[in-house]
Amino acid sequence: MKILKLLSAVILTISPFISFAQLEYYASNRAVNSVNKYDESGVFIEEIISEDAGGLSSPQDIVFHPDGSMLVASSGSNSILRFDRDTGDFIEVWNQDPVTKPTKMSIGPDNLLYVTQWGQTQVTSRILKFNLDGTLNSPLNVTIPTPLAMGHVWDDQGNFYAAFFGIGNGNGSVHKFDPNGNSLGTFIDNSVLQNPTYIWWDTNGDMMVEDFVAGKVLRYDSNGNYIEDHITGLSNPEGFGFLPSGNLIVVERTINQITEFDTSGNSIGQWDSGVVLNDPNFLVTRDPNLSVLDNELARTIVIPSVGSTFQISSEITETFKCLNVYSSSGVLVENIDLNESTVWNANKHAEGLYILTLRGDQGIEYHQKVIVKKR
Repeated sequence: MKILKLLSAVILTISPFISFAQLEYYASNRAVNSVNKYDESGVFIEEIISEDAGGLSSPQDIVFHPDGSMLVASSGSNSILRFDRDTGDFIEVWNQDPVTKPTKMSIGPDNLLYVTQWGQTQVTSRILKFNLDGTLNSPLNVTIPTPLAMGHVWDDQGNFYAAFFGIGNGNGSVHKFDPNGNSLGTFIDNSVLQNPTYIWWDTNGDMMVEDFVAGKVLRYDSNGNYIEDHITGLSNPEGFGFLPSGNLIVVERTINQITEFDTSGNSIGQWDSGVVLNDPNFLVTRDPNLSVLDNELARTIVIPSVGSTFQISSEITETFKCLNVYSSSGVLVENIDLNESTVWNANKHAEGLYILTLRGDQGIEYHQKVIVKKR
């Protein structure tokens, strides 16, 4: 109990400061087996992972490991590769048990790494759960007739949702599993959806779905009912991210670019610049400063500082438009629209340290560290 009280005192630390280091965005060059890094204005910084490094083949996704390294799904080599987060140097093959064409990855609420596989059989289409030391924990058995698994998310109750691209045009779907991995059936069928890649929750609780073949971002309500085509006219979307303004950026794989959209879904234009992307198929956001912040008390963003449900201060909702949530390694995990939400429910995230971030005028940022702890 004394340790928990001490943690509460330490992590309720918020400080305003002028932010000189911007967010970092990582996008794949799938065709040449490398990864680019960009700043938040879309300007190319460097090729953080060089071509074919460590045997990288057909990169599919990045996860920043809590130990400070960077994991990359290497579909062509049937492996998950570990790289130095800052230099991009290859370290090792991370997975100690086999994977088959790994596609998308996430660290779940249970602190396990979930890996979807691009397979067409019951074994090769299983969704694998790895312990963070690289050993296999257990699989989710997938028995649907049209697999090829892609992006995935959790809801506040710990239920798991996976996008299945489907074999052939128009055969994709999104399926729902309970926290124990038991199938709860089809969440979104193919009556409108064709072939999904990534899925995520919008700030109002709707599920957004990238449809690769239809070239759209579709909107569904929290029960899986179709609402609208939020964005149309895309060229094979596979990958997304958010800017500090709340604008959405979408990877358009066929035309080798990343496009920015405002919150209403209107195109602002090409976001990336500096080099030509080569068959991009993911985008990952990270704030390199957030894992090392240690600031003095300034104001409260949420209460309490330890728990699973956090009340956002009324002063914050009246002053700011958007609250960003980052993991302890600096990865953006949620974007909260403060015009619509006064509570942050963190049950869909793993227990551990998170950094809440507000950005004000003239580059001033406010941060609060909290611990997500479930009963």
